[in-house]
Amino acid sequence: MATNPVQRIRERDYSHNIDLHVPDFLRDMAKAEPNLQNPYLSLYLDWTPSFDDPGRVPPDELKRSQRRNVETVSTSKRPARTWFEQQAKAALEELDPRSQRYTDLQADIDQVNAYLDVDLDPAARGVFIVSNVAAGIFEPIVLGVPVPTSMEFGPLPSLSTLAHISEDYATYGILVVNQQEAELSFVTQGTKDTGVYLESNLWPRFTRQGGVSEVSYRERAGQRVLHFAKAIAEEVTKALREVEVDALVLVGSEVFMTPLVNQFPEAERDLIVAQVPYDLSTNPSAQELVDVTAPYAAKSERGNEARAVATLRNELGGGGAVAGTIDVLNALMARQVHELVVNEDWHEHGWGDLSLGVYGMGDIPAEHPTGGDVANLVEVDLVDAFVRLTLQADGSVEFIHTGVAMTEEAADPANRGAGELPRAEPAVSLDEVGGV
Repeated sequence: MATNPVQRIRERDYSHNIDLHVPDFLRDMAKAEPNLQNPYLSLYLDWTPSFDDPGRVPPDELKRSQRRNVETVSTSKRPARTWFEQQAKAALEELDPRSQRYTDLQADIDQVNAYLDVDLDPAARGVFIVSNVAAGIFEPIVLGVPVPTSMEFGPLPSLSTLAHISEDYATYGILVVNQQEAELSFVTQGTKDTGVYLESNLWPRFTRQGGVSEVSYRERAGQRVLHFAKAIAEEVTKALREVEVDALVLVGSEVFMTPLVNQFPEAERDLIVAQVPYDLSTNPSAQELVDVTAPYAAKSERGNEARAVATLRNELGGGGAVAGTIDVLNALMARQVHELVVNEDWHEHGWGDLSLGVYGMGDIPAEHPTGGDVANLVEVDLVDAFVRLTLQADGSVEFIHTGVAMTEEAADPANRGAGELPRAEPAVSLDEVGGV
């Protein structure tokens, strides 16, 4: 006799203000119209506070003689905020205060300051803002991880840093399980998003010891475990097929994991990158579970990078792949790129006619290569251009980590030449064909 071992199934939604749909934002921003007269402000801020309290620093205590007619204003505790204020002031000082560009930039700065003061959640670890008042654009993205602080002005938004973060902190699943309950959560940027919770009804309930009753109980308990494992696998499979993930980490009862894994279809079983025994009676917090599983997700991502480079190297020469700046650029302009594979420290200087989608390597040429107006040729960061062109063609970007885990052996200067840091094998392999 068998029964449904699942007492209830419910979806869970974790409350936070982190933007977890960065890939959609990137594709939208990649389609932004070039604007040479009114540049976009692209602002990345590491929103880590300088103190334990994420609030604001109170104003300095004024001397009695200074208090009259002085308005006391608190200042942000975020070092990046101070940096932005300094950079914004310097940018304005380079412009004629009577010019329209000055007015527009001041409006961009005012919008950013208002957003940072009022709307940005203190729990944010990073933020990316695109602002162009003249074009009616103000787009902030709240991030769950820090970003390198930087500010750029250009005819298009600067997207490569955000694309790198999106790819590096891609969504993965955590499945916390024991014989009584199971919960699947999706984690992006180190933040739990949605999930599915299943609870067992604990059937059969053991009431007597000895004789046939004990044997019967054990048989029925075994059936319950098997059926509960099957129910979990079915619900988790449904959820995984609705969310794009590359990795699933199992956490919890080591005894229960084996029958559970066997119930998954092959495709979902292949997503399981680790089975982590964990004492769930300690009631771990969401952050504790993220901390436990994040290293396995990162290791899986490094594996994806190694496979991407290996596939590229295998396809070179056979028509399925190209490498090196010029060949990749030509493929991008022809919209023939399915996946861009690039070392995270690769950089090239180039130029482009953004309205025509024509790009080149090196300094701006004296004559337009396609007969257009040479005044439309501008300097471009080819990393950013490559990322944008890939997204416009609905392709994906794989940034390759160049560093390796600094074990004691690897950190020993005797094991590396001329004091250089050790370089990851996939990055070395990609270096050999141009880095991109």
